[in-house]
Amino acid sequence: MKLIQASCVVYGICIRKGDAQVHRITVGCILLLMVIAQGCPSHTLLSVKDQEKIQTKHGKQAYYLKQSFFIGPFFIYDDRHYISERAFDERVLIQSPGGDPILPCKPTGVLSMGTRVTVREVEFPTSSAMASRKLKSPRHFTWIMLDVEGKPAEKPYVLVLTQEFTKIKEFESSLKDYLLTEDPREEFTTRAPEEIQAIDAKTVIEGMHADALLRSRGHPDRITRKFIEGVKTERWQYTTERVVVLKEDRVDSWQGFPKIQLTDGEKPDPEPGS
Repeated sequence: MKLIQASCVVYGICIRKGDAQVHRITVGCILLLMVIAQGCPSHTLLSVKDQEKIQTKHGKQAYYLKQSFFIGPFFIYDDRHYISERAFDERVLIQSPGGDPILPCKPTGVLSMGTRVTVREVEFPTSSAMASRKLKSPRHFTWIMLDVEGKPAEKPYVLVLTQEFTKIKEFESSLKDYLLTEDPREEFTTRAPEEIQAIDAKTVIEGMHADALLRSRGHPDRITRKFIEGVKTERWQYTTERVVVLKEDRVDSWQGFPKIQLTDGEKPDPEPGS
């Protein structure tokens, strides 16, 4: 009789069939997963009451995107989209057991700043949510499920909040970093068309205002500021290689930003309403 090898690995079950006893091994692994699922700890510090208050307030609520967002597959899921104001390879949400970053696939499109969205659901990383989420996903964080105006509704768009919330006001503050109740495009009505186009395409251009850069590429990991011959000079670092230099709050130079290539050839969405 051949040896039956069954191993429960970090991202699922690997079973090598040996003989008729494989059914018993499969059932055993399934039972093991059930035990593990029941023992999944909660990763939210919000009380159940506070979670319910947030769901009541924000569920079905309409907002505008504060920045332009990349769109792509939501990691291992094929029934939802992932959106991020930062490039997918700039924000590591999960790692392999060896510490290597596990990234989603490349972006397939862009949602422009000011796109209208509606909150379908706020899913906190409770023990039950953790048990139902797939292992190769950012399962320890809060997921905001969104519907996007003008887009098919069968697949939600997932915004991941990485902060750890203990109070409702902390959640509210974090949400305002990405979703607004007023159209942010109103703040940019007097800007040059080239700057608006750069925001919508998530690109960087010379002379771009600092607030426009934030709406295009998101908040950097680090900002260093100093005065050189009386000129305020800032260095915005998105990664070790991706850096933007601003002088007096206008983009002077940048380096390390690759040309945006959407995997299915989709163009960035036009300005909402156009």
